[in-house]
Amino acid sequence: MAGDDTSVGDEGESHLHLAEKYDRMVESQLSALTNVDTNAWRAARLIGILLGILLTGLSLVAQGESTAVTFSPAVLSFLILGVISLLLSLVFAAVSILNVRVGYGPGTDLTDGLTDGDVSPEAYPGIVSKNLAKTIEKNNRVLSSKADKLRYTYNFLIIGLVAFSTGIGFLITAPDWRSVVGVSLVSVVVMVGISTYILRKKYDGEVEGNDDEMSK
Repeated sequence: MAGDDTSVGDEGESHLHLAEKYDRMVESQLSALTNVDTNAWRAARLIGILLGILLTGLSLVAQGESTAVTFSPAVLSFLILGVISLLLSLVFAAVSILNVRVGYGPGTDLTDGLTDGDVSPEAYPGIVSKNLAKTIEKNNRVLSSKADKLRYTYNFLIIGLVAFSTGIGFLITAPDWRSVVGVSLVSVVVMVGISTYILRKKYDGEVEGNDDEMSK
């Protein structure tokens, strides 16, 4: 009997030790989720400012009497691409912020179970550690989903900035068609390169490489 009590006590201590570690992991996850939401809010505000400036500038140009400013097909193409990219970025930022299905640990029903005697004190540590483990798995899925949305947010934000810069550059300088073709190709290559780098998470490989070098 004494051996059984010792075994149960050791098992309870193990579960409590796990629960403490899991609790710290949940706190780290919640901090990371807050950080993702903060970055998404910042991106959304920046997108709103950029769209406001763009639309104000275009309306002023359209209402002006100057005939020197002409919207060539290249200018229109890049400006439209910029608007679409910023709107997509705003959508992904909003979806990331609205995804709030996070877990915080055991529910209040566990307290009710202890009070009513449905849950024994010996089983309590195991139930807590199991619930925290499920919470960690749930939060990992939510964090991964939010990170994906944030990655698309910044991808389309950068694409929009590159497209706007190119379109406004064409609008201001009015280059010849050879320069337009050359700069357009460079801009497209830059945008494709940025999308490949961000969406395929090439930066993860760089971080892992730096970690390996530091561990040597």
